[in-house]
Amino acid sequence: MSSVPLIEIRSVLIPLVKNLVLLPNVVVAEVMNYSKPEVRQGVPEWLLGDLAWRGTSVPVVSIEGMMGDTVVEPVHRGRTIIMNTLNGEASLPHIGMVAQAIPSLLHVTSESIDSSDISDNLGGLVKQAVMIDDKQAFIPDLDELERLVLDCMATD
Repeated sequence: MSSVPLIEIRSVLIPLVKNLVLLPNVVVAEVMNYSKPEVRQGVPEWLLGDLAWRGTSVPVVSIEGMMGDTVVEPVHRGRTIIMNTLNGEASLPHIGMVAQAIPSLLHVTSESIDSSDISDNLGGLVKQAVMIDDKQAFIPDLDELERLVLDCMATD
């Protein structure tokens, strides 16, 4: 009798105002204290601006704002999550995401996570809603997130 090996994915659980975002750790380049990005003119409210990071300019977004909620600037525990993009677009190697507090590192296995119904209308940015450690979180559609940011940069 053969057994299936337990696959474990190192992940990050990121607190927003109303929701939690679950990302594989490999997507996260850095977690840093929140500092107000340099504002861009003529872009949607959810594109908070640009942040200088390691010699590059990184667009910073509010995921909640992208989903139609009010954009809330983080308080003293706020963080900016610098994410690696996935599509190899040279003009957008990273995107910053605002978090309301310090993210948690998790080891996710098929036994620790379950699919969940999306109770609120979270929009097209949600790839999958999940229950993990008795908390509802969502996995964002990173391709859609990147496309929306690139569209804003093209019209900027």
